Amino acid sequence: MVLLICGVLMVMGHNLWVGDWRVIVTVVAWAVLIESIVLILAPRILRTYANWSEKTMVTWLRVGGSLWVLAGVVVTYCSHVH
Repeated sequence: MVLLICGVLMVMGHNLWVGDWRVIVTVVAWAVLIESIVLILAPRILRTYANWSEKTMVTWLRVGGSLWVLAGVVVTYCSHVH
């Protein structure tokens, strides 16, 4: 439920469909909102993750975490340059 509230607030606060780096924040906001709605409406999806082995989970967390860090660096750099 917290994820849904965060997604709604992010979409309401930053819904800019422009042709520059700021669209990254908008896409992330919409992804959070859609993910939270899917998890509320179809909780069986969580069972898929629960059945993963620890090695698979750690790998996905590292890959996902690396992508989020990269996205954060890009957005931070672009916000300071412009």
